[in-house]
Amino acid sequence: AYSAATNRLYLAYPSGKLTQIRLDETLVEAPFANSPQTPCGLATAGEYLFVCDPTGAWVSHFTYHPNGTLIDQVDWNYFSQEYQWNVANRKLYFFRDDTSPNDLIWEEIDSDGNIGNKQDSPYHDSTGFVHPIRVAPDGSIVVLGSGRIYDASSLSQIDALSNNIADAAWYNGQLYTIRLINNQTQVQRWDATYGLAKVVELSPLSSHLYAVSEGLLVVGNYGGLLRYSLLNGELAVLYQSPTLFGLEATNSSPATVGQSVLFQSALAKGVGTITYQWDFGDGTSASGKMVGHVYAERGLYTATARAWNAVETITATTTVSITGSGGSDTPITGLAITTNSPTQLGSTTHLTATLEGGTNVSYQWWLGDGTVATGAQVSHIYTGTGQYTATVTATNSQGSLSAVAPVEIHPNDTQCVGLGQVTIQPPTDKILYAGNLLRFAVLINEPGTPTPPYFFHWTIDDQQLPVAVGDEGATLDYTFAEAGTHSVSINASNPCSVSITSIAVTVQPLPADQPDLTLSTKSVTLANVEA
Repeated sequence: AYSAATNRLYLAYPSGKLTQIRLDETLVEAPFANSPQTPCGLATAGEYLFVCDPTGAWVSHFTYHPNGTLIDQVDWNYFSQEYQWNVANRKLYFFRDDTSPNDLIWEEIDSDGNIGNKQDSPYHDSTGFVHPIRVAPDGSIVVLGSGRIYDASSLSQIDALSNNIADAAWYNGQLYTIRLINNQTQVQRWDATYGLAKVVELSPLSSHLYAVSEGLLVVGNYGGLLRYSLLNGELAVLYQSPTLFGLEATNSSPATVGQSVLFQSALAKGVGTITYQWDFGDGTSASGKMVGHVYAERGLYTATARAWNAVETITATTTVSITGSGGSDTPITGLAITTNSPTQLGSTTHLTATLEGGTNVSYQWWLGDGTVATGAQVSHIYTGTGQYTATVTATNSQGSLSAVAPVEIHPNDTQCVGLGQVTIQPPTDKILYAGNLLRFAVLINEPGTPTPPYFFHWTIDDQQLPVAVGDEGATLDYTFAEAGTHSVSINASNPCSVSITSIAVTVQPLPADQPDLTLSTKSVTLANVEA
């Protein structure tokens, strides 16, 4: 529970332990008090902490001073899934969720923290008593999840909204609610007579509505990521927090007319089901993160990559340069792929593109596991078992032709020894300076001999480096351009294991009188190391 009066956050534990975090001082959780039994409810009443506890007859309500001292205890009370405090009338509103029929109740907590008078609604039935409970800031009315509106003092029903609600808030004296319907969130504004005045729809589903100084804050969850939407009083969207981050678009140009251009798009981060599409700038388009395209005319083109999920779309562009071609090549015919598949995990798969006809041909490969290669013949070691689809595109000035072939990778029959947990060894024989060439090394902690081949995929901050195969990938020589704290990560794998770890390194500015540009020779090889 949070107290705006003291800017403290309170937490309760099954043991009865109550703790506090003083947000004005430090983000450290500290002991506050102890409840007799496991708390069943927690709220704040101004500067006081309110606790519901199953101690005594039925349940008991407790109030605590900000110094942790118990102020009051009242038993023969009720459990509620929520307790809503209103500072204007000094009343705490709740249901009796553990009693049938249910009811709407308030009890007073005076300025000294003592629990006083109590009153329930005159209806004594469960109809309409649906969470949430929301009280107008001036303490005049109570709005429930059923849409029913009650006088905040007598608890008599005085009106009703036309639908159920998930939350409510008041902004500039006007009532706003959110409603969840058809997998959408409706934000609603109501007039003075509780008629529906305006509605807008938002994605994703949102369960919380707050009035803030700038307007209305709607909080939802999409793919495990909180998404915030800020609206003004007219329900115009002022801001929505992103769910897709850092889309980059690249291409392999310059290229000639008739030559295939490789396009790649990548997100730094994204949630939900993400779809990618390319607009090549010549009136054509294609779907996918990585696609190939052949331009028919020379010129500069702006290609646009688009990525979207159910709630957001972002774009990025890349410039494509296409020059003229000789135009006298023989057209490509009869393109096919031959392979030595099936192969065992850890073995090399060889792929060859063959033609019946065609001159001055270039080849672009997509090997089905995210790997791209060029040339009529390629060799590749797949890091997982299963079936892959290899694609090759042959291109010359007369056009392009594509072919596909399945590639099967079978498990290795011999017993495989994994890498164990790896660690990163930074340079230890020198201060890390920006501008110096530094060497980082992988330490393999498996006491046996891991089964080759080994694959090392280094990442510096957000920059992913090419995958290295074999012992040479166990070390990384890298120069940091800027001082500061940087992240160094490694994804190390062999045919039967993957180990991922990272470290933070602090890089100092290079002193003007100490231009140390020598390479640290500190390294660790793949020799056996005792765990």
